[in-house]
Amino acid sequence: EKAKGGLALTMFGGSSIVSVDSPPPFGQIDLDTDRVIPWLQAIADAVHRHGCATMIQITHMGRRTGWSSHGWLPTIAPSAVGEPVDVTGRIELVNDPGAYDAETRVLDLWIRLKNVSAAPIAGPVEVEIRKFGSGMDDTFAEFAPEVLNADNGARGPGARFVYDEALGTEGVLPPGGVSGAMLWRFRLAEPIRVPNLHVYVTGREVP
Repeated sequence: EKAKGGLALTMFGGSSIVSVDSPPPFGQIDLDTDRVIPWLQAIADAVHRHGCATMIQITHMGRRTGWSSHGWLPTIAPSAVGEPVDVTGRIELVNDPGAYDAETRVLDLWIRLKNVSAAPIAGPVEVEIRKFGSGMDDTFAEFAPEVLNADNGARGPGARFVYDEALGTEGVLPPGGVSGAMLWRFRLAEPIRVPNLHVYVTGREVP
């Protein structure tokens, strides 16, 4: 459609991978096989018919990927220190039954991670609380709870929980898999004035 509108150059296939030892961490096009050539040719032909050029980005992911998918080979990189891989859109939080103490206002939640993507997630997985809200795209400030047991000691947004042993002996969360539960402990500010509490998080694979 962009080509029909007069676009001169379009790019597709961002970070398409070029080698079996460069697993695609977020579903990129796999260029290490000739099977993709007919599909690339079809896209190019369709775009060229409208006078538009095409280009594709190719890359070796290096330390930005992990070993636990694709060919399950050791990753090749200039550094032994891996780069955290964002998995925010690939995980969901599953809340087991918890407990609330009205006298201390302490809320205990047992939280599991579920892999909702089609690729394995290699642990450890670090989940960071980004903000608190009501679920209406707002942010609690005055009524935000205090985090009591984060792995990094943070007491509010920025608090992190690391799922390592909770992923089991293999340290991998397979597609559709659910981790063991970890305790998230909060002290609520004013429970009566906060009928709905939503926790917004980001997640990443950590080296």
